Amino acid sequence: MNIEETKKFADKAEGWLSDREGEILYNLAKNCKGKGVIVEIGSWEGKSTIWIGSGSKNGNKVKIYAIDPHTGSSEHQKENEKIWTFEEFKKNIKNAKVDDIIIPLVKTSEEAAKNFNKPVEFIFIDGAHEYEFVKLDFDLWFPKVVNGGIMAFHDTISWKSPKKVVADYVYKSKHFKNVKFVDTITFAQKVEQNSLKDRLKNRYVLLLKNLYEFAGKLHLPKSNVKTIVYQIYDREDYMKKSLGAKTLIYPTPVWLVGTYDKKGKPNVATITWGGVCSSKPPCVAISLRGATYTHGNIMERRAFTINVPSAAQVEIADYCGMASGKNVDKFAAAKITAVKSDKVDAPSIQEFPMIIECKLSNSIEIGIHTHFIGEIMDVRVDEAMLGEDGLPDILKINPILYGPGIQSYYGTGKYLGKAFSIGKKIS
Repeated sequence: MNIEETKKFADKAEGWLSDREGEILYNLAKNCKGKGVIVEIGSWEGKSTIWIGSGSKNGNKVKIYAIDPHTGSSEHQKENEKIWTFEEFKKNIKNAKVDDIIIPLVKTSEEAAKNFNKPVEFIFIDGAHEYEFVKLDFDLWFPKVVNGGIMAFHDTISWKSPKKVVADYVYKSKHFKNVKFVDTITFAQKVEQNSLKDRLKNRYVLLLKNLYEFAGKLHLPKSNVKTIVYQIYDREDYMKKSLGAKTLIYPTPVWLVGTYDKKGKPNVATITWGGVCSSKPPCVAISLRGATYTHGNIMERRAFTINVPSAAQVEIADYCGMASGKNVDKFAAAKITAVKSDKVDAPSIQEFPMIIECKLSNSIEIGIHTHFIGEIMDVRVDEAMLGEDGLPDILKINPILYGPGIQSYYGTGKYLGKAFSIGKKIS
């Protein structure tokens, strides 16, 4: 369930959470790696639980312990109001289809913490807002959060007690870095010991947070200090971490390159380094290491095909990137069919929805790779994969995308808009 779909379910649950806050909870849960569980202190009727649950299900499906006595806040109890939100909570998380990943604990934070012995990777604290309770939640759960884990606190703007706790024990602490805020949520990464640079950054964000709150109290128009603070905050260089000189271009296509060897044996190899490099004449470029079997085949036959797999063929694509044609017949092993191309001396894969036939136009040595430039001689697409305009329909083909570095495959997303048209809205 994506963010837009999650919002529809979350909006049906009573609670106090902005869309921006919901999205950050979704993403924090989605990014959990499984080093610990997720804990929510204060669930009410499940609005934040739905955001967290959906994010986790869209990530590594880390279990969420939703802790709440469901008898209302201390303010409700002082007024002797009879509150019981657990039934509504269960209904809301079931409707959102996140109940299978949620473990409700109908207890206070203090009661739940006593026998809770699981490591915590992400915790969202939104319990009672009196200072002693916010501080107690921090003291009880901080030791359970793993280094590298995230602690997030709600209502840290305008609410005096949560604001003071995060200022004293998060922003000014030696045990947190990358402290950030979204609307009223403050969140930070726990570390054994932060650096001086980390502490300076945390104090700077605290200053921006205070300016943000001050601007909100002034009720200024849209082009106000509040907006400017977010612009400064979002533009800060430290928000982007340098990863060095690496080939982290996201995403890359997943193609299977078809070739014949000297003896006419068909071979296919998966590549992710490729793209269009000329329109007149139409050309595509792929990069291969000299040691690969396919490299020698292209040099020998001066031709290759690009075979575009659909998401349903991801296992074939992955296999053909691991096995070597020197040692195995990949067509036989993967149970795919080699078809002789019409225009070039290279095989294609019959089962794949889209084929591009190329003759070698040029090759360029770049470091340990050879950049092969192939002139496109023909493009063949299954008729069922064409749109009404007679061109390949990307949603029907559903090609595979690759994430370098994380070494993961992904499917295509939704339609966003018409190129050379949607941008006109800006002007």
